[in-house]
Amino acid sequence: MKLQFVILALTLVVIACTKKEETIEIAQDAPITVDPEAEKSAIQQAINNYGIALIDGSADDIINVFTNDAVVLPNNNNAVVGVSELREWFQTLNLFDISLESQDITVFGDHAVAWTENSGMTKDPETGEDVPFNSKSLILLKKESDGSWKFYRYMFNDNAQEQ
Repeated sequence: MKLQFVILALTLVVIACTKKEETIEIAQDAPITVDPEAEKSAIQQAINNYGIALIDGSADDIINVFTNDAVVLPNNNNAVVGVSELREWFQTLNLFDISLESQDITVFGDHAVAWTENSGMTKDPETGEDVPFNSKSLILLKKESDGSWKFYRYMFNDNAQEQ
């Protein structure tokens, strides 16, 4: 009986001390960020591409910066959801000069947040006059399976007028 108890105790000790293998599943399309500075550089390039597309006025180039399920929350306007609404909405813009200055870019795995300060000129659709603007943006970007960064959620509004 003592021998059986000792064997049982030793068996339990061996089982308790044995390291269990853990299986960690990683989605096939889940990107792994290796170099944060390279990721920030790629995100900055996506922001630059957006600015260039706005100046060029190409709806296709603008849409290419966004994910298919993107949401834009424009200043004093309703939410713009999805590619077809984005295309329609961007065709109403009359920008001809814009500067997007990144203030901060923070990467969280396959998502990132960027804050930009923006300035530029637009045309008033009613008068045709040049109108300056000064705004800020908060951009949530998503890393696509091909490694590119795209705008997933985008919100902007006017800065307070200087007194």
